[in-house]
Amino acid sequence: AIHYPRGGGFFDWHIHELAPQGIGLILGLSKGGRDFESGGTRFRADGQELDSVKAHDIGDICLFRYDVGHSVGEVDGNYPLEWGGTGRWTMVLPLM
Repeated sequence: AIHYPRGGGFFDWHIHELAPQGIGLILGLSKGGRDFESGGTRFRADGQELDSVKAHDIGDICLFRYDVGHSVGEVDGNYPLEWGGTGRWTMVLPLM
């Protein structure tokens, strides 16, 4: 489980080798609009960037090629940093 706290939690751009995982899996554990307002998983491919914040909700599973550039945008960066459980939670599992 990964916690991105309200007030600035993020994960910078990165890629993984395609082998051996092949596919990344992200399970949304927080409700957009209730638990956080901004800071979705972003993907970068073919010169374009896609933010999944509006499409990836609590209970949704996002599958993606592990070698596609991805990051998590700053979660509710306009608020003071809160470590008490507020913000965005995900469960991540690389698949083989």
